[in-house]
Amino acid sequence: MRRKNPLRVQATTTSLIAIGVTTLAASSPALAGDVTLYGTMHYAWEYADTHDAAGDARDDATGTNHASLLGFEGREDLGDGYHAFFVLDSDIGANLGSNNTYVGIEGAFGSILLGQMDTPYKTSTIEWNIWGDTTGDYTAIIGADAAGNTSFDSFTPQAVGYVSPDMNGLRFAIARTALKANNGAGNKDDRAWSTSLTYSNGPLAAAIAYETHDGANLTAAGLGGSSNTASEKAWRAGAQYRLGNSLLAAVYEDIDHDNTTVRQSRAAWWLSFTQEVGNNALNVSYAQAGDSDVAGGGDGASQLTIGGQHFFSERTAIYALYSTVGNDTNASYGLQGGGFAASAAGRDVDAFSFGIVHNF
Repeated sequence: MRRKNPLRVQATTTSLIAIGVTTLAASSPALAGDVTLYGTMHYAWEYADTHDAAGDARDDATGTNHASLLGFEGREDLGDGYHAFFVLDSDIGANLGSNNTYVGIEGAFGSILLGQMDTPYKTSTIEWNIWGDTTGDYTAIIGADAAGNTSFDSFTPQAVGYVSPDMNGLRFAIARTALKANNGAGNKDDRAWSTSLTYSNGPLAAAIAYETHDGANLTAAGLGGSSNTASEKAWRAGAQYRLGNSLLAAVYEDIDHDNTTVRQSRAAWWLSFTQEVGNNALNVSYAQAGDSDVAGGGDGASQLTIGGQHFFSERTAIYALYSTVGNDTNASYGLQGGGFAASAAGRDVDAFSFGIVHNF
């Protein structure tokens, strides 16, 4: 039985608002009439010259947030000319809206987006990652490096993106981020490009993606990356095929870091097999990161995940899994989905996990 995987279905702002308003109306018509949900989504792509004496005067800033907010206001008639009222207002910024938070326009030409969003590189193969957002997430290896940095599995702040319309299963996406930063004379601002070409038609899905980061300190800029990384780039390709109730997926990836002291390049791959049995799905997946080309080597790792899911509905599921990362002597890969980092280089990481997921 084919169904959406609740572990991979993300609640959207629209559905949350719709459910919230419906719940208010169903529970108390008077309350629903006196409570107003309001907000503003305001992002802009800007270019400015501040004539900075330090020599880094020009800021090319994509997807800048201009006081976007979400709020509730209410009023109650207490009688005799008295009223109770309230306002609950919050900026959409570092705290609220720390996940995908963007505004866009959609038409026959495709979609244009401004704000904070998953990169095309990240989303190119994300739907095949059955254990996404769990301890068994393939980001333990895919999108990560030997130091445990998940440089290529992140949100991009201040981004502008374009997604093409569906062309018989073929879709193109591109995003650019340029952060306002004063890095001094001669230093480049922090910026990133990400692009993907995906195909999905019938039992076959395929993807190829490329992403590059450029800046003096990509970690501080929020672009992922390791501190003092001058530039880094990655590409990946993969495919998924369905045969009846069986799913086979594979991804190959190459990441190259070029920081101020050393250049590091590594290749990795991931395989996943899922068997659906009624309302259940059983999965085994394996990932391998090879040694980088840094002198000394010994910084490869592997990840094995075995688990199962039971679906109560399209929105609700339970799961149990075991995932382990085996690090070579100089590697520090961890179980990123569960936030379990290696305690030191060369130390393995193992975890059992049981969870309940409900999407609304």
